[in-house]
Amino acid sequence: MSSGQRPGWWKLAEGRVLAGPFDDRVDAEMAPPPEGETWEHEEIQIVFGGRRDDGTVEQRPSPADRAFEAHLSEQLDRLSDGYGARVTWHPQADLAREVATALVEAGFELRHCAAKAATGGVCLTPTSDPDGVIVAWTQHDRMAVEFVHGYDAYVGVQETMNYAVADVLVAMGFAVEGFGQASAHIVTRGAAK
Repeated sequence: MSSGQRPGWWKLAEGRVLAGPFDDRVDAEMAPPPEGETWEHEEIQIVFGGRRDDGTVEQRPSPADRAFEAHLSEQLDRLSDGYGARVTWHPQADLAREVATALVEAGFELRHCAAKAATGGVCLTPTSDPDGVIVAWTQHDRMAVEFVHGYDAYVGVQETMNYAVADVLVAMGFAVEGFGQASAHIVTRGAAK
């Protein structure tokens, strides 16, 4: 990358710079072609990076990508085997990380289930019998332990959120089935690529 070139968003076609750098992705996406020129939408790529001396763009993670990766890392640190051990050794560890990433991308927070934190969120527990990842919503202790809005409200919220989390995972391409007597679910296969 050229030492004087600041990183930014670029509009490319087949590696050729069409426009840039822009301060944000939307400006790069909305940049019109020069007068008398047309751009085929299938060819256009929006990337973040810095321009090299040869005119090409060295792609890098954007500030938003780096912020998401930091947030995701913090969320993945909450995954455990249900007994407090990290899931790195578990046969379903990859599936658990894939499910966790999808849920974080969708805006959910993960709960460190084994730590029995008072806060709520999605609880993910890998299992080998049957193979998969058990997915259950957990509410803040105010709802789940103290029943500040009553037991019926707790049950209603629990079922609604368990089905909502399952619906999100199905929409993202995961194989999801009901699990157990309550409204928990199990993810048996990753998202179709």
